[in-house]
Amino acid sequence: MNIHIDDSRFIFDKRLKEYLDSLITHDSCSKNGVIFNFRDKSYSSVTGGFHPVEIAVSGNGRVLYITDFAYYGVGEYAELCKELDFDFSQKIFQTVQGCFDITQGTALFKVWQENFICYSLDWKSFDEVTVRSIT
Repeated sequence: MNIHIDDSRFIFDKRLKEYLDSLITHDSCSKNGVIFNFRDKSYSSVTGGFHPVEIAVSGNGRVLYITDFAYYGVGEYAELCKELDFDFSQKIFQTVQGCFDITQGTALFKVWQENFICYSLDWKSFDEVTVRSIT
């Protein structure tokens, strides 16, 4: 699958493309696309850890969205919420501060991507990686 972002302002790293492509199996692939989920099972609101990430890719390889989740709140009242959301299909960038045009997220996307590559490929911080087809 040729995984790509349709917006030329967002450079999708070759290593990340190759990594995502390597995770796709015959069983997980569908004409509608796939959803990747990356989890650090030890991540919690108390101890911290690596944020869960979800990436959706359409059947033609276009990245639909990338969402990074984090805990907000204190103790037992903490909730897992979207911290960053790059929604390329709707051209929207969301943070806890609000919703913006996707172009407002270009600089932060670059930092997020560099960190994610480091966490997922170099450090192998996600101990649960799943790929499922979009139905």
